[in-house]
Amino acid sequence: LPDIDGDAGLDRVLGWLQVTTPEAIAAEARAMANLDDLRPELPDLPARVYLRVGDADLPCPPAVSEEISNLVRRGRMDVVPGCGHTLLIEDLRGTVDAIAHELSA
Repeated sequence: LPDIDGDAGLDRVLGWLQVTTPEAIAAEARAMANLDDLRPELPDLPARVYLRVGDADLPCPPAVSEEISNLVRRGRMDVVPGCGHTLLIEDLRGTVDAIAHELSA
């Protein structure tokens, strides 16, 4: 797995688990598991969509983001080498810069 800014980054991620309850995390997971498949609607989405994904993202692998990017009319995707699912911790500056660039385009 990628380095997430050493112990400080790991502590931040683990801290997320302390601000909620196991029941809330379980409810969130159940809700996501029961979501409708919206992929058939993506080609009709008029908005520009920017996806930025780590190449080591396990919860949402690059192949999933690539499928979304290919389905929307105005999709663009960047894959970040050596990063996983928490890009705001693993590559904060790169992520902020990439989003700012997309918003100014």
